[in-house]
Amino acid sequence: MSAPTFEVSTAAYAKLVLHAAKYPTEPIYGVLLAEAGASATAGGKQRIVDAVPLFHSHWILTPSLQLGMEQASCRAIEIYAKQAGLKIAGAYAANELETNRGVEPAVGAAAAQIDTHTGGHALLLVFDPIQFKKGRFAAVPYGHQSGAWRELAKAQVEHDDGAIQTAAKLVKDQAFASLFDLDNHLDDISLDWIRNPDVKI
Repeated sequence: MSAPTFEVSTAAYAKLVLHAAKYPTEPIYGVLLAEAGASATAGGKQRIVDAVPLFHSHWILTPSLQLGMEQASCRAIEIYAKQAGLKIAGAYAANELETNRGVEPAVGAAAAQIDTHTGGHALLLVFDPIQFKKGRFAAVPYGHQSGAWRELAKAQVEHDDGAIQTAAKLVKDQAFASLFDLDNHLDDISLDWIRNPDVKI
């Protein structure tokens, strides 16, 4: 049986890129949402329709804090997702160094929790700023296989036509100023970090 194929929407990709552009020298982490009716089974296709920014900076201070924050934030996202007809389907991240497109241990551990939750078919996207600067799709896809995150074949991840151009224009227009993550929300609880309604895509 072949592995599942993922399709990344313009909105999900753009939010990932905007989160990374807002904090270009800091690690970031967020959650990917998919249509609730789709099933990421072997040979199937899962459409990633949205992204929810969680953290920036060095958000993991201790393993217990990491686990607690991840569980609490995912519960809030699950409530929203259920109301919107969506479900948690994976995670995304960007590393502190732009040359690092690998999966950091803390990110891998957090994403593995989601992989368990999704029955072993989660998608992890790692932002690659070098590819973004070249005008290419800048999300390196990983799947959790045999206890480790391994890079997926390019054919396993598709994206909307225009996603690359839309994300680039939003960054150029500094739309990231209107995007907020959970860290921002903890500083100002009026900020809607789950929906980010002021980000127009």
